[in-house]
Amino acid sequence: MDNSGDVLGETMICRMTSASTWTNSPTRHLITAADTNWHLYAFNIDSEFENLSGINPEDVERIEVALYGCADSG
Repeated sequence: MDNSGDVLGETMICRMTSASTWTNSPTRHLITAADTNWHLYAFNIDSEFENLSGINPEDVERIEVALYGCADSG
């Protein structure tokens, strides 16, 4: 986020399905989860800027971490 709180980009660890509409872009990096099991994922923030070419690292003032979940009822 910049100093105004505007989101500049995002890195997402996600499970892609046929209904997923997310795509990689200069401001979005998708890391596909291997399966539905819990795994340890990590990345280096400075290195992650290489995957987010649309973001000027000097503009980043804050980083937000969020956890979202959903359940399949079927």
